[in-house]
Amino acid sequence: MSDFNDNAGTDREHPGKLAPIALVGGLLLILVSTLKPFNFQFRSLTLGDYINRYDIPPSSFMDFPRNILLFLPFGFGLAAILDRRGWSERRVRWAVLICGFLLTLIVESLQQFLPLRQPSVADLVSNTLGALAGLLSFRVWQNREAAGGWLRDKLEVPRNLLAVIAFYILILLLIAYGLATSVRFHQWEPDYRMLLGNEQTEDRLWRGTIRDLAIYDRVLDSADARRLLADPDLVLTNDAGLLAYYPLAGENLGIEEDATGQQPYLIWRGVEQEEIAGQPARFDGGWLESILSVSDLSEALLESSQLTMRLTVATADLDQTGPARIVTISEDPLLRNLTLGQDGRNLILRFHSFLTGENGTNPQFNFSNVFNGTDPQAIVITYDGQTIEMIDSQSEVSLAFDLLPGIAFFFRYLNPVLNMNPGFSQITADTRTGWAFHLLFYLIIFLPLGILLTLPALKAWEQTHRLLLVLGCLVVVPLLLEMAMALPSGNSVRPFYAAAGTAVIGISTFVLAPAFRILVESVSERT
Repeated sequence: MSDFNDNAGTDREHPGKLAPIALVGGLLLILVSTLKPFNFQFRSLTLGDYINRYDIPPSSFMDFPRNILLFLPFGFGLAAILDRRGWSERRVRWAVLICGFLLTLIVESLQQFLPLRQPSVADLVSNTLGALAGLLSFRVWQNREAAGGWLRDKLEVPRNLLAVIAFYILILLLIAYGLATSVRFHQWEPDYRMLLGNEQTEDRLWRGTIRDLAIYDRVLDSADARRLLADPDLVLTNDAGLLAYYPLAGENLGIEEDATGQQPYLIWRGVEQEEIAGQPARFDGGWLESILSVSDLSEALLESSQLTMRLTVATADLDQTGPARIVTISEDPLLRNLTLGQDGRNLILRFHSFLTGENGTNPQFNFSNVFNGTDPQAIVITYDGQTIEMIDSQSEVSLAFDLLPGIAFFFRYLNPVLNMNPGFSQITADTRTGWAFHLLFYLIIFLPLGILLTLPALKAWEQTHRLLLVLGCLVVVPLLLEMAMALPSGNSVRPFYAAAGTAVIGISTFVLAPAFRILVESVSERT
């Protein structure tokens, strides 16, 4: 049995040109990621002001691991350079610790003068740990042959390998369940009012007409949705789960009432009441706002985490952006429960979930080319906790987003680490785009499983046992993942997605994993 420290003094190597590249590149990455857009507003600060500006917890759950990864290249490069100069391990360790902390302190201090940045004690800790993680990575790389031998010895025991496979499958199930809960409506505020045609801040004005707005806390099936699309009068006959129905026919002297009697009535803002009395809901500088918060509606939608919205709209301008608010339940442009808006010819949907955030923009959902003219068109949008679907009366083509698993995985686990440009956080209802995200998810999570299933340790088993293990992983694991994702929303398992998972595990096990192992072995032989 090899020990991790065997030959530690004989196979230690230096990364050569990689060290300064890692150090300088890591430093630039840190400065750009933490200080962008560099719009400093310098001012005098007392010590008390400086200290009070620090938050203690991280601003988001993913900040801690992201900051560790951010400082890892810097720690790796610094440790490699100092080691090459003959510093002792103890001096290198202290140097990386001190330099990592001082660099973090400088960055956090500069963030005091950036309007959109908030210094944090948690960042001080995680960034410093990231530098130390870089040091650890350098030591592992430096002694990679000993480390690889230790790992191979451990995984050559079939019992250990089975334990690793079981643990990995458990992690996959936890990830799948976490993804499902992340796309449910989250922390909706009951105090928000409903507005049509604007925000409460009066800076997202929309121009056009709205009629027959209905909101359900359940998902109508495709047949019912299409019938409702064609005939809004069916709303009151198909009223199971109906939370609100505003005909918006202008029959009550400028006050729009909810026909179900459950929600507060809407009153006009931004125009004189006599200008719109007795007129349908035409938005041309004015907007509607609920007289009270729609707390019952928000709480019902939050509990079910399902939605059907039906309305008839006609835009007055194909160039409205912002997005201009058609329907919103929000406090201001940055805080919302739910928003439907127009951005050029596109229909934009935002809602607050753990995944999308308080503004509903990480990501927001874009239905392209819904507005191709100014004629009225009926729209039905549904959300069942997994899939957003939209159909309009002009095209009668269903556009859909399957949030699980790919989109949710990317925006919950990858994007916080990659810290992509905010403009990237808009997903268009497109089959190819959706499957690109799903394929990325399956490849990332199933390739390690495929590698584990091809390790030599399993050859100690009888062929029948190996076959049962591989077939079990091929069939059972994707099915369990689908069940974990369906459970929180109460939806049924999607067989097509389970079959797709099976296909990717098969490809990973029989094609990608062997190719990966051959590549690793060839690289090891060269070094």
